[in-house]
Amino acid sequence: MALNNFAALTAQMQDWAVDRPDLVNKFQDCIDLCMNDVNQVLRMPEQQATVNLTPDDDGICELPDDFLEVRRVFWNGPARIALEPLSPEGDVDVYATITGGYPATYMISDGTMAIKPLTTDPIELMYWAKVPYLKPDPPDDTNWLLARNSNIILFGAMKYVEVFKRNQAGMQTFGQLYSAEVDGMVRTGKRAQWGRTRARVAGRSTP
Repeated sequence: MALNNFAALTAQMQDWAVDRPDLVNKFQDCIDLCMNDVNQVLRMPEQQATVNLTPDDDGICELPDDFLEVRRVFWNGPARIALEPLSPEGDVDVYATITGGYPATYMISDGTMAIKPLTTDPIELMYWAKVPYLKPDPPDDTNWLLARNSNIILFGAMKYVEVFKRNQAGMQTFGQLYSAEVDGMVRTGKRAQWGRTRARVAGRSTP
């Protein structure tokens, strides 16, 4: 059976957890916990997204709801400039007195991105997006990962079913199956993204 939606996924989970039908009401929690794990480790081409943000008068942009990590940030002002990441400590050290000039840095904090020096010009953010969480009702009953590799979600969710059952052997079995599927997909994603690139030495290559 193709596990291409929430109903098919949970039906398969129920078949595999046949000895504990009382855990069916925990399946949503188990799937959510699996998706938490997935979003910690997967960085696939399908997760790359680009959005234009508009800073407020304090140079603050609201990050997208599905934001995981930055890939790159550009200031689209009179010139197109790649911005560099800055830590909160660096923000205090670098911008204690400097307030003018073209934007040069960004700092991520509490779902926002601060641009320094300040600007209200558009900011182009390329980022890693969360794999969408699964819910019973369309259109949220499927996502690209379930369509591409349902085993990851099935094995990852079943691992947590076994956690509820306090079954150490089942937890280990499904945990190993999940990890093997994730490792294989990570390798596939790297080949898809970098397989045709050429290595290049940065900076001086000779003394």
